[in-house]
Amino acid sequence: MTHEDEIALLATVEDERSFVAFIRALADERCALERRGHEGEWEQSTIGNYLDAVAARGEGSAGYDLDEESRADNPWRRAARILLYGKYYE
Repeated sequence: MTHEDEIALLATVEDERSFVAFIRALADERCALERRGHEGEWEQSTIGNYLDAVAARGEGSAGYDLDEESRADNPWRRAARILLYGKYYE
């Protein structure tokens, strides 16, 4: 998934249903990368590392390091953004 695809998908998150669809898209991408041996395209190599990165990103962005537009997002999109950033967080 390109960065533009990620941003477009993130923009679709409005409610629980679209949030779950977002999670499915992340899972599908990760599984496809693993099948091709390209899991290194994500910073995190295990689910534990990914969840740790998600938690760290969430703790680090608790309402003060995001731009005004991000703070105005609905909570579903905010949660999706944290999950997405966990993909890249080191």
